[in-house]
Amino acid sequence: MKKTVKALLLTTILSLTFASAAFAGDVHENPQNDFPHQAVVVSPGTFKSGYVGPSDQDWYKFTPYLSGQQRIFFLPPDNQVYFINIYDAAQVDSGSSASPIASKVVYNGYNQTNEFSFNVQGGKAYYALVYGSTNETTPYHFAVIGQ
Repeated sequence: MKKTVKALLLTTILSLTFASAAFAGDVHENPQNDFPHQAVVVSPGTFKSGYVGPSDQDWYKFTPYLSGQQRIFFLPPDNQVYFINIYDAAQVDSGSSASPIASKVVYNGYNQTNEFSFNVQGGKAYYALVYGSTNETTPYHFAVIGQ
């Protein structure tokens, strides 16, 4: 009887372990940031690193201190192409259709700039959406540079 209970308990534990691994999200994303409401907050003057898996997109949220030109720096892994869209957070959060206020295609290449800027209002929140090449071994780096 004890052997049967132990075997049943072990089988249950192993089954649950494999099931949780099968339904786990991208192992590199902690926390998950596939939707605007899950966006990782990036303070001006700081950066975050991330990975883009198959059918993946990463959302970041930032709030500039001042009105004017906001600079973003993005460093993708070698030979990778990424797309970055910037959105007004109020439009996205309202659920209405939101168009990007700025967009950039970024890739590593000869004489390619990985920095871009756009107009912002101080104290107003913005989202950055990152998507593109799949690379789950080498991270990209996303930075909100001071104005």
